Amino acid sequence: MDPITRTKGSYTISDDPGRLDLRAMHSYLRRAYWSEGIPFEVVERSARASLCIGTYDAVGAQVGLARFISDYATFCYVCDVYVLEEHRGRGLSKAMMALGMDHPRLQGIAPLEPGDGRRPRPVPAVWFHLGRTTGALHGAPGS
Repeated sequence: MDPITRTKGSYTISDDPGRLDLRAMHSYLRRAYWSEGIPFEVVERSARASLCIGTYDAVGAQVGLARFISDYATFCYVCDVYVLEEHRGRGLSKAMMALGMDHPRLQGIAPLEPGDGRRPRPVPAVWFHLGRTTGALHGAPGS
């Protein structure tokens, strides 16, 4: 399957694994409260085993990520959703989540949601709920 790419203003949203900047991802994730101190090798392994949607600025630097863990048949778990602080407030996390919601590999799968008893750790502030019935997308203000 060819990579899927969308634009949001001067930003590019893409599922192309070849565009992922693992060093940039690690730089953010190692300081995030939900993955503080995570080793680079773990970020690398997790990215390779997941559907990752990245956001890239006009010069191609990665400024955001949404990671979808799935068997592509029965479940999808959304995690590691972030946008670098200086790029927030432009709807980029919502754009990444919308691409995930529309992604051909994830169609017909119900996402795991907070509070359903299957989520083992606290819900990050940037958690999004994918409303499969209505197509609604809910998230933190200014995301």
